[in-house]
Amino acid sequence: GISGEWVPMKQFSLAVERAGWTSAGPGEGAFGAGGRGSVFFLQGNRVRPSFFVATGLRYRYTPTEPGFLVPTIGTGLAMRWYVTPRYFVEHEMRLESEGGDPRFLVGGGLGVHFGGDHPYDGT
Repeated sequence: GISGEWVPMKQFSLAVERAGWTSAGPGEGAFGAGGRGSVFFLQGNRVRPSFFVATGLRYRYTPTEPGFLVPTIGTGLAMRWYVTPRYFVEHEMRLESEGGDPRFLVGGGLGVHFGGDHPYDGT
């Protein structure tokens, strides 16, 4: 999947996140997309810890049942580490409910920073 983030203020962002497809086995999986609001705290030169809330929809399908939409809502913590001023690694822990089914998720990814302001000043 992919995500895109907009930072309208120094310690706050809005994002489209987890947009994409997941396979759960032969002939089954999910398409999904969501939104996230994040607040950054204790921001350093190379790190950006944050707290977030998220919501979204997933279209789940299986070989034996018709597809169906499932709402999701979640909250969690994320840590972004800027390897260079442009590239970063991000890790998150999330408590999520998908259609009333609660679960704890751990994830991460690689990213590219576009734009001017970022916490890493190159030192």
